[in-house]
Amino acid sequence: MNNENIGEKIIGRQAEYLKILLGAFLIVLIVFFGAKAKNEIENKGRTMENIPTISVGAEGRVFAKPDIGEIVLAVFHEAKTVSEAQKQSAETINKIMNFLRAAGVEEKDVKTTNYGINPQYDYIEGKQIFRGYQVSQNLQVKIRKLENSGNIISGAADNGANIVGGLNFTVDDPDLLKTEARGRAIEKAKAKAKKLAEDLNVKLGKLISFNESAYFPYPISSYKGEMMAVGGVAPEIPTGENEITANVSLIYEIK
Repeated sequence: MNNENIGEKIIGRQAEYLKILLGAFLIVLIVFFGAKAKNEIENKGRTMENIPTISVGAEGRVFAKPDIGEIVLAVFHEAKTVSEAQKQSAETINKIMNFLRAAGVEEKDVKTTNYGINPQYDYIEGKQIFRGYQVSQNLQVKIRKLENSGNIISGAADNGANIVGGLNFTVDDPDLLKTEARGRAIEKAKAKAKKLAEDLNVKLGKLISFNESAYFPYPISSYKGEMMAVGGVAPEIPTGENEITANVSLIYEIK
């Protein structure tokens, strides 16, 4: 047998192997697309609206003692000229700032939230008569030593704050408490879904939806006043507790 005949036989065998491989590949494709088509036909029209489900909701609550207090101090002065009103306001603000520093309040915890200059008028017999200018400035103060809240409130008023108010107690870093509240809500929802499935004599399938609402931290039995003038004896300021809630809803498929 010469080399030419041997080469032809090798080429022929390779062609046969190629045909076999192509045939096997076509069979795999037919099976794959056939199964896919069958699955699509079986699930045709099977949308979220008509899948049998169990839907449950639950709320998780966490209570925490506040570690931060916030108040708003307002100062306003009136004078014939803007410069004089600004001078008087600056003197009062500086006096209050010195008091706050002495009370242990850091610079980073004091922020100006409003500064305004407004003309003032009297109305006499229907006529508008210019009276002068009013300069106003609001300071937002964060109190980290809550036991000093009463002294800071009365001391700010004694040092020239015309209005002290907006007192609010909260948690400086609520993320950990939010996570805990969410975890409690999820566990309650899962237990509720399990009990409901038992009562209905069905089995829970996979979780197909999860929703979570916003958190609503608010103080419980704490003093939260509107803007008010104060002064004199330091008031007793109970801080109470803050409640952080999380609401979740779970939807399970029924097997």
